[in-house]
Amino acid sequence: MIDYALEEVIGAGISKLLIVISPRKEELKEHLTTEWSRRPPLLSFIYQNEPLGLADAIYRCRNYIENSMFAVLLPDNIFIGNPPLKSLIDVAKKYKKSVTSLIKVKDVEASYFGNCGGVEVSQYNGEIFEVKKLEDKKPGSFSTRGKPDVLRTFPRHIFTRELFEYIDRLRGKTEGEFDDVPVLQEMVREGKILGVLVRGKAFDVGSPEGYRHAESCLKSRR
Repeated sequence: MIDYALEEVIGAGISKLLIVISPRKEELKEHLTTEWSRRPPLLSFIYQNEPLGLADAIYRCRNYIENSMFAVLLPDNIFIGNPPLKSLIDVAKKYKKSVTSLIKVKDVEASYFGNCGGVEVSQYNGEIFEVKKLEDKKPGSFSTRGKPDVLRTFPRHIFTRELFEYIDRLRGKTEGEFDDVPVLQEMVREGKILGVLVRGKAFDVGSPEGYRHAESCLKSRR
C-alpha cells in the first residue's frame, strides 16, 4: 500500500516524503529504505510512539516541512488512475487554500468504504467545490442513503501551514487519539477547504470488504 502511495507521489512530482511510523515497524522502514534507496522521493522517517491519531502524526512533521504547502496521503487508501495530487497542487497554488480530493461513490460500491468522509459541498468553479460540511467518522460502512451516488472525501490532501494552527487550537480538547476529523471540521466551518473531484478508481483497503474489492479489481487489470 505504501509502495502505491510512493508511486503516486512520484507521479505528482513531489521529491521529499516524510513517513510517520511506529517504532515497532522497523521491518517496514527497512523495506522502504532498501526498495527506494536509488529512486526518488527522498525518504525521511518520523516516529509516533503510540497510536495517538492522524492529527498528532501530522503535527509531528511541522518542523520538517519547509514549504508553505504540503501533501498528506493515507496509504490504506489507494488510487488507480491519474494521481489526484497533481490537480490538487494546481488548485491549492491558484487559490492559496487547503484542498482535499473528492470521489463519487456509487451505491453498489458504498460498502467497500469506511463510514467517514461524507460531505456537503457547493460548486466553486467547475469540478472545484467549497466544502460546507464534513461528517463525523462513524462505525460500519459508508452509505449513499438511497442515492445512486454521492461525493465523499478521499485521503489525498494539500494543506497550507494554517493546518498546524488549527491543530494547536484543538489540542488537549480531546481524549485518547487526536483524529484529523475535528480539525478539518473546524477548518470547513471557517471556509478554509476546497474539494476537487478526481477521476480514477479509488479503494479503501483499510476495510476487509474494500481490500477484497481492490484485490479483485487489480488482479483483473494484470
